Amino acid sequence: MDVQYLLSKAQKQVQAQLSNSMNRTISEGISTDKGLYGVLKGGVFLNDQFVTAERSEDEIKAAISVVARARLLAAVWKATNHFIIRGYKPCTQDGPNGALPDDDVFSYCSPDGIMMNVVQSHRGKLLQKFPSAHLLSPKYNLTTQYFVEQSWNCQDKYGSYNYDPYKGKALPANPDAECIVSLAVCDMTRKDIQKMAKKKGIVKACREVGGLPKI
Repeated sequence: MDVQYLLSKAQKQVQAQLSNSMNRTISEGISTDKGLYGVLKGGVFLNDQFVTAERSEDEIKAAISVVARARLLAAVWKATNHFIIRGYKPCTQDGPNGALPDDDVFSYCSPDGIMMNVVQSHRGKLLQKFPSAHLLSPKYNLTTQYFVEQSWNCQDKYGSYNYDPYKGKALPANPDAECIVSLAVCDMTRKDIQKMAKKKGIVKACREVGGLPKI
């Protein structure tokens, strides 16, 4: 899989959406809510997520690039049965803030002491270690924290796995906009999932009790 090609393609698609949104705004006329008046009166653009007046072209391009990379990596992970387990272990490990310590895991502990890990289901087994995990930040300028917090906040708010509010719509040029990525999260703080996990393992518990799709 040529990831660099896919990243370039994804970025071009986001830039095209940005251009299309601007063209639609202009075509609506100056004084309408969907036109320039509507954009300027609130100081925002593109789904109320894109601040226009105070951002340079380079800043916009950089934001678009981050959004494209994050969306692409999330799509690759979804296609290969990656998901997130929340509350799997206590934040008392040897990594940052009590997360898992190794550089071959995607592990993050929140300030409130909840561990979240990106894992993979492969032939019914749970994979937690990935040789390339340490490349996430230096190569893609993204973090485990970003993926798990984005995904959990989106799922917690909308109550749906893999929820994507941007289907058929312009993506915001803001990597911190909600639901930019939305991997399914298995909430292992739930007692029923914990009980099943002890009997049948995490993958079956998350699939059968948690209802996670395609794992």
